[in-house]
Amino acid sequence: MIRVYGVEDDGSGFRSKATALYKLYSDDTMVVAKAGATPKTGGLTPVEVKGALESDVSDLVDWNTKAGLYVDLNEPVPVTSATSTTPEWEFPIVDPRAMQPETGGQTLAVDGFSYAANGVPGAILPTSRTDANARLPLPVKWLYILQDGSIAPPTGVNSGKVTFGTAAPTALNPIVGRVAFWTDDETSKVNINTALEGVPWLTPHTTSPRDVNYAKYMPARNEFTRYPGHPAQTCLSTVFQAFGPSFIISPSLTPETLAQRMEKLHRISPRYAWGGTYAGTQKATTAILENKKDRLYATLDELVYDRNRVLNAQGELDGRDLAIGKFFLTTNSRTPELTLFNKPKVNLWPVSQNTKERNEMDRLMVMLGSGGVEGGGARTEAGLFNARRTPRSLTALWVPGTRPGRTLPPGAAMRR
Repeated sequence: MIRVYGVEDDGSGFRSKATALYKLYSDDTMVVAKAGATPKTGGLTPVEVKGALESDVSDLVDWNTKAGLYVDLNEPVPVTSATSTTPEWEFPIVDPRAMQPETGGQTLAVDGFSYAANGVPGAILPTSRTDANARLPLPVKWLYILQDGSIAPPTGVNSGKVTFGTAAPTALNPIVGRVAFWTDDETSKVNINTALEGVPWLTPHTTSPRDVNYAKYMPARNEFTRYPGHPAQTCLSTVFQAFGPSFIISPSLTPETLAQRMEKLHRISPRYAWGGTYAGTQKATTAILENKKDRLYATLDELVYDRNRVLNAQGELDGRDLAIGKFFLTTNSRTPELTLFNKPKVNLWPVSQNTKERNEMDRLMVMLGSGGVEGGGARTEAGLFNARRTPRSLTALWVPGTRPGRTLPPGAAMRR
C-alpha cells in the first residue's frame, strides 16, 4: 500500500495525516481517501487508516467460498524438471516452505519469515522443505472488464452469483474478461546488486578485545562490507542461508570458516572485491581494493551463473533455491526519499568544514545528502546540513555561513 501524506498533524506531534491510501492489489476500492481532503486539512486519522486496513482483512474470512469474487494469486501449479518426471509445486509469488529449515540443519529458514495457519482461510504450515501440502493463499478481488473497456468491480456474491454496483454488465455491454493483480514492493527486498554481508567495524574507543581487533584489523579502502551504514552491510545470508550450508553466517564461525564463506559471497557479488582484512580475519596487506566490474544482475535468474557462465555456487545454488528466495530478493530497489511517516531519511557522513579538505567520497556524500531549492534550482547544502563542531555535544553545532563554534540552543537544529 502506498500512503500519501500531507502536512496536517495526526495528533502525535511527529507524524502527518495520510491524505490517501493506494492499494497495490486489485480491489473494488483501490483508493481510500476522504472527499475534499487536502494536504493541510481533511486527512485520515490513524484510527481511520487502521479501520481501512482491517476492513479488507475481515472481508477474507470466507474468501474461499466466493469463487467469482476472489482469486488466490499464490495458488501453486505442478512443474516437472528436465531430470525428473515427478511434478513439484511452484508458487507464483511466495513459497511457504521458505520458513522451514531442512532436516539436519543443512539449510536454515529465510530469516524473519513466517505466517500463521489461522491468518487466512486455506493457509497450511509446511512440515518440511519439500512438503507438497503447504499453502499460503494471497486472495485478491477480481476486476471484470466490460465490452466497452470499462472496469466493473464486483461488490459481493449472492446465491453463487457475483453482484455489481453502479458499474455493472448489461446485455449490450457484457463481460469480456477479468483481471486480478498483486504488486510487490521491491524496496522491502534484499538487492543482490548492492547487498553482501556486514562485518562489524567501528572506531576503537576502549581496550576491550573487540576494540583491539577493530584497531588491529582496520578495513582497507573500498572494503565496503566493513563500512558502517554502507549498503554492502545488508546481509545476503538472511536469505541465502536457505540455499546451502556454506551460506550460513553466524558468530560461532572460526575466522577461517568465516573467510571461506565470505569469499563465496564476494564471488557472487557483481561489484564488491574480496580482500583487505578478509572479513576482519587478518591485517590488511592491501591499502586499496579495486572494485569488480562485472555486469549488474538484471534479473534474479542470472544469480545462478557468473559473467563467464560458470555456476556461482555449484551444488548449492540452483533454480529451486531461486524459487524459495524470489519473494525476498530483487535486482532493483529504488527507495523514496521519505520514510513511511513522511519524514526525510537521514544521511550521516563525517566531512570537514573546509571544503578543500574533502576527498572524492566526501564530495559524493555531500551531493547525495543535499537537496535543491524550492521551485527547482541548484543543490544547496546550507539548507540541509546539521554539522557539529564538537562530536559529543548536542548543542555545539556549526551552521554554514555562521561563525565556527557557534552554540545553538537545544532543538534549534530540528527547527531549521
